[in-house]
Amino acid sequence: MPLQHIENPVKILTEQSIRTLNQRYTGSVGLNVNLAKGLTFKPRFNFLMSSNSYRNWRPASIGERYGKVTDGNASMNFKTVSSWESEFVLLYNRIFNGKHKINAALGANLGERLENYTYVKGIGFGSDALGTLNGATSFTANDLPYLRDRSVSFFFRANYSFKERYLLGVVVRA
Repeated sequence: MPLQHIENPVKILTEQSIRTLNQRYTGSVGLNVNLAKGLTFKPRFNFLMSSNSYRNWRPASIGERYGKVTDGNASMNFKTVSSWESEFVLLYNRIFNGKHKINAALGANLGERLENYTYVKGIGFGSDALGTLNGATSFTANDLPYLRDRSVSFFFRANYSFKERYLLGVVVRA
């Protein structure tokens, strides 16, 4: 490859600008409610919110890129994700006559995840002093629609033991 087609690495380090910002927020709350002897209700709620942005400015003064002369380009990627999940569980745990032990769980799980992605690229800068998308003369944009995933599931678990010696268990999930 001829030397004139190689980018200047010093100029890349000193003049190219890359900015990244990542933010993430999570939370969870739950309760244990004793309804009766051996019967407990446990609702729980979780959430997640995150955003990621990436901004890049590559001035024309850096030189050719992959053998092509450029007049500078700027780009921005932005992604947001939010999700939540709720779980409701009813627990039963009892011992009868010191010999029979029963524990069971019945529950449901609900959740949703939303995701959005935006990409914008600008080219055609009149000057390297215009180092943002505002200085571009031509734009390419890609705004993906929201991606939405939802889930619902149910479960049941029961265990029985006689004198802690004989065990029987059942698990169902749908």
